[in-house]
Amino acid sequence: MTTRRGILAFGLGALVAPLATRAAWAGDWVDLGSRKVKVYGDADRIIVADNGGIYTKLRIGVTGNNVHVERAVVYFGNGENQAYNFDTLVEQGTHSGAIDLPGGGRAILHVDMFYRRRKNGNGAAWVTLQGWAV
Repeated sequence: MTTRRGILAFGLGALVAPLATRAAWAGDWVDLGSRKVKVYGDADRIIVADNGGIYTKLRIGVTGNNVHVERAVVYFGNGENQAYNFDTLVEQGTHSGAIDLPGGGRAILHVDMFYRRRKNGNGAAWVTLQGWAV
């Protein structure tokens, strides 16, 4: 038998759980997606999961091999988009510099990234898009 108290407790739990998750992300870098990079050039779309996250900065982490990051186009939840020119070599095991997103924080739908792996024979490279959660 369902009681009002049980329904109220369930309803409050359903409301508080997403806030607790978002609070755990606040003030930290969150992985938004990863892709394997081809040698001679690649373009990938990283679709950001509907996690309710609001982000103020983006950066790119690289593992496995060095990657030349050319540019990225960020598509925001409000329908706007913004292109960013990185034009930088990100060495394996490091991150690009952070780019600031416009406004006080934005929801992100997806990011189109353009890059290429440096041809030095060290194997595959992976890029990971990260957002600074507020």
